[in-house]
Amino acid sequence: MTQKEPRGAHAPRSPISCSVPGGTGAVRAALGEAVASRARPALAPSQSRCRHHVAACLDHLLATRDHVAAADPPELAAAALRAALDQLGELTGAVYTNDLLDRIFSRFCIGK
Repeated sequence: MTQKEPRGAHAPRSPISCSVPGGTGAVRAALGEAVASRARPALAPSQSRCRHHVAACLDHLLATRDHVAAADPPELAAAALRAALDQLGELTGAVYTNDLLDRIFSRFCIGK
């Protein structure tokens, strides 16, 4: 019985230094290449509702980044991140809004 080698055992090594400006460049480049090599084509949202949620999520993520970069109070970044998660939840159906429930039940005749 042979033992499996740990995942990534043969991955190339990159030098890194957190104390030298630009010392993480090689690692960042290696990570970028690794992600790009494993990337699959994105699933394009086919409905405008899906596109809306993806765009709104991205806007909230950018706002989160801006809050962090500006050293704003962490509550602002947390609120923006929560808003991004809510958009993903609405997209996947994990978050039920009144608007969504109204659209679903408007097609049914309940109680007649």
